[in-house]
Order: sequence, then structure tokens, then C-alpha cells
Amino acid sequence: MMDLMVRFLSSTAKVLLLPIALVLAVPPVSTAAPKHDLSGEYTLVASRGAFKFHGAAWVLNITQTDSSIEIVKTVDRQKCISKFKLDGSEGVYTASSGQQGSGKAQMKGHALIVDGYVTHLESTTAGMQIHTHEKWELSSDGKTLTVNVHVDFPKSALEGYNAIDPWTEIYARN
Repeated sequence: MMDLMVRFLSSTAKVLLLPIALVLAVPPVSTAAPKHDLSGEYTLVASRGAFKFHGAAWVLNITQTDSSIEIVKTVDRQKCISKFKLDGSEGVYTASSGQQGSGKAQMKGHALIVDGYVTHLESTTAGMQIHTHEKWELSSDGKTLTVNVHVDFPKSALEGYNAIDPWTEIYARN
């Protein structure tokens, strides 16, 4: 009788312990949101809207960590460097013209949102603030970076008017 009971308990233990062993043997699946790392080098290949790409060499070099991003945009050998924390705090924004200002960047879903502000220095519009809102999205295959750009002029006579039509820059990963 004791022998029968030991065999029964052994087979019952195997049945109960096997699923537990299988669960422990399978690596855990992360429930954290996937990271959307834009790091890499990209070359402008096309544009749509107000900005017309005419073959000028535009290259982006992006370095992203969990907490920050550095964007180096080289336009005809002129480097424009923007550096941001990804928590939405203020950082350094450099417009494509090379003019420096301030800005903020943060990930929202699959997109990087960059808001940059520079103050125009030309004599006819001196002191006019220019706000550039950019939405950066990487294709699912990681090969194409699309940047949608909208420019406005807060706190000026042009506020609320669409003085510059939005445009899209399309980059291919090198």
C-alpha cells in the first residue's frame, strides 16, 4: 500500500510541478513600451510641401539614450546641433539656418516631438520669435525617418496665420 501511495504521489507531483517548471524556464516577456530609438545617420532623399529639396546635402546624425537626444543636422557642410533631455525640459535648439535658440523634445507614442524657438535677428523682423514644431517618425522597418515641420510666429502680428506652409522632410537611413 505504501509503495502504491509513493508512486501516486510521485506521478501527481510530476503533473503539478511540470507546468511550474515550464513557466520558470520561459524567459519573462517585458510589458514595458517598446523603445523608439532614432539613433543613426540619415540622408535627406525627398520633401513635400513648402520646403523643396533641390539636391543640397542634408545629413542627420542622431544619438539617443533613454533620457536624451542629440541631433546634428549638416546642411552643405554647416552643422546645426540640438541637444535635449527627453523629459520635456528645455534644451538647446539650432535651426537649419544655424541660429541657436531653445527648445524641448519628448517621445509621444512612436513619435519624437521637437518644439524649437529662435528669435529672428534680421533688421526688418528683428526680435520676432519663430516657433518650429517637428514630429519625427521612424518607419516600422527602421529605414525611413519622416519629419513633419510646422512654423509659426507667436507673439507677433503673424500669430495665428499660416505664413509658411508646413512641409515634410524624408530621410533614408545610411
